[in-house]
Formats: sequence, C-alpha cells, structure tokens
Amino acid sequence: VDEDALLGPALTVDRVNAAVIILTGSPTDVTNYLRQPGNFPFQAGENAFGAPFAEVRISGNDGSGDVALGKTTVNIAAVNDVPEDILLSNAFVTENSAPGTVIGTFTVLDDDVGDVHTLSLLPEMVLGAEVTSGFALNGDMLVVSAPIDFESTQSLSATVEARDAAGEAITRRFDIFVNDL
Repeated sequence: VDEDALLGPALTVDRVNAAVIILTGSPTDVTNYLRQPGNFPFQAGENAFGAPFAEVRISGNDGSGDVALGKTTVNIAAVNDVPEDILLSNAFVTENSAPGTVIGTFTVLDDDVGDVHTLSLLPEMVLGAEVTSGFALNGDMLVVSAPIDFESTQSLSATVEARDAAGEAITRRFDIFVNDL
C-alpha cells in the first residue's frame, strides 16, 4: 500500500515499516472501513515465509487534530503462490551425446522463497501419440537418455512440470536444438 494513499472517504494509511501501518481518518470512517470484509489494506513486505503477525495503529480525527484510538495485532496466514516460471540454463545438445550427458539445469521461479519444487518430464505428443523425446530428468537437470541424430532432427522438445510443496504447478515446453558434429 502506498504511503498516504486515500483508502476511504477520508481515510489514509502510512506504512511505518514492513509490519506496521497507521490508518488515519474519522472514527466512523476507520471503523466502517475495518468492518468491511476483504477491505484491509495490509500486505506483508515478505511472502509466505514472512512475519506471522502485523501491528496496526489506528488514529481518528475529531476535527481538532488526530486522536489515537489504539493499536491491535493482526495474525497473518501465509498464502501459497503458484510457481511463476521454469528456466533452463541451456537449450543445445550435440548429436550422438552419451546417455546421461547434461543438457542444462532447471530453475523454478516462485515468490515463495524457500519453497521446494518437484520436476516431472511430461510425455511428448505427436499426432495424438506419445513419442520418446530422448531426454530424462536427473534431479533438476535435463539429460540425454537416447541417441540424438542431427540428420534426423535439428530440434526436439521437452515439456516439464514444476509442482510446489502445496501442489500448485506450472508446465513449460522447451525447444532443444541439436548441434551437428
């Protein structure tokens, strides 16, 4: 929430730090605002693994200046975020590479710092039939699993799913280009 942002008819918020905000307005505006479900403006500075609580200080203006109404602690439940993207460090493989040759390493982008991801290599489909891609996963690495011949194909694809600890998943298809010997 932006500092001094207008939130209600005459209501503002000041962010003191990542865990403290100050609502300022008439007692009626502050009370009405806080009573509306889903209308609380606080968002933690950290994500799911951040502080489990926040302090809210509430001020009211009775016309003669700000009058402090009090403060309260709000417990914050962490919410899981879906992984944002999957990156592959390299998208080239030399033909006739031995099985187990590392092509590249996957990195999963996720707002939930420290979240653990499980990677799966999904089957490739050509004209409605599953085909062998010539790849396998070894932990977070894409490796060669079958002979790859440049004269037969100059590129292959690998579809990878990354699933976080809460079961949320993202799928991404990667084109892998074959280098001729």
